[in-house]
Amino acid sequence: MNSATIVQKFWNDCNVLRDDGMSYRNHVEPLPLKDAALADSDNLPPPEVIAQEIVDDLEAALEQFRLIAGDLAGAESA
Repeated sequence: MNSATIVQKFWNDCNVLRDDGMSYRNHVEPLPLKDAALADSDNLPPPEVIAQEIVDDLEAALEQFRLIAGDLAGAESA
């Protein structure tokens, strides 16, 4: 089961419980939310590697935004 399916099931449950009078906070607080990636935290890469991966991802996203902004600017002038 992928993460999108899990999230969708969770929100469906929240909606049912909300309709029954239970608040979102009451439903979420008792859940032991934990990132599955942290289950094997002994095998994580060093912090500097993780930091560089984050920087690389952010730079790639920024480049995508620059391309979109350029496309939008070009469409406005046309």
